[in-house]
Amino acid sequence: MVALVALVGAGEIVARLAGLGAVSSGTRTPAQAAFNDADMFEALPGEARRYRNRPGAAVLVGDVEYRHDALGLRVTGETSPPEDDRPRVLFVGDSTTYGWGVAADDALPRRVARTLGERIVALNAGTSGYTTGQELAAYRALAPELRPDLVVLVVYPNDVTDGALRWDPGLDVLYLDETPTPDALKPLLWRSALYRAAVAAHTRVLAADGATSPDNLDNVAFVVEPLRELAAEVAATGSELVVALLPALETLDPYLFAAQHAAISQAARAEGLATVDLLDSFLAERETVVAAYEIRSGKPAPATARRDFLHQYWVAESDHHLNSIGNEIAARGMAQTVAEALDLPFERP
Repeated sequence: MVALVALVGAGEIVARLAGLGAVSSGTRTPAQAAFNDADMFEALPGEARRYRNRPGAAVLVGDVEYRHDALGLRVTGETSPPEDDRPRVLFVGDSTTYGWGVAADDALPRRVARTLGERIVALNAGTSGYTTGQELAAYRALAPELRPDLVVLVVYPNDVTDGALRWDPGLDVLYLDETPTPDALKPLLWRSALYRAAVAAHTRVLAADGATSPDNLDNVAFVVEPLRELAAEVAATGSELVVALLPALETLDPYLFAAQHAAISQAARAEGLATVDLLDSFLAERETVVAAYEIRSGKPAPATARRDFLHQYWVAESDHHLNSIGNEIAARGMAQTVAEALDLPFERP
């Protein structure tokens, strides 16, 4: 036993000195690191969600304010969603729903509300890093309090993966730990550089096997199974569920996740769910932009113009979350489906 303890201790020292257990902030940009450093998440040990937006948290990153209400919903200013007679629409999704990089009023849920002439109350339960399974768990936690008339599940390609992130409040990091160690021990073990190095090695194995890759079509099951559960639970409350597929805007020619979109759409429609693929909105927008360019220039648009069209909708060159204009395009594509689900009159802009 003494020898084993000594061996583990020596391994820990080597791992720390070699930097094998070093972790990033779980982000790719300084802005995302600043968000994490502000403790905007709260760990939920033992819960399927694993973590949530920390209730009441607020931070200003650059010129963007991020603020949560008492339930962890993203809100505008210091106000929580109003209580009135308008239909309450709960949007569940990841950072693309939360509105990373843009003001709360320019995030997708609020953009949909504005497109519908403020005839709905948009409840933004988006949480960065969530998978569909975590979004199902978030719905279960929030629905009794919020009593939504409609739920919108926003599916993004990185939901097509086996593995849900966790939050470490000491290191301010979102991390993936799918090792077969008991969940109750993971937060403690994660303090060890040697353990973090082992987790990193295990994650690389999972990635090599395709378990954590949205490119693996088999991983669509990790969206479809919780989607079916969500559909049944929403229906049991007398509400409705809309499934919106939001594309990853790195490339459209070809779109890398077309097969995943098709499989998820087919499964959603088999459940009788209203479904909208927002890829169509961006393809249509591109043709509008290209046509305007050709009229203005008097010559065909070059291939580079069609390929680089998407850059104008990114938060930044290094961050491909949708900016306010991109969210507006997605909202216009989603608004009619939301209006039809709520029996609201709608004229496409």
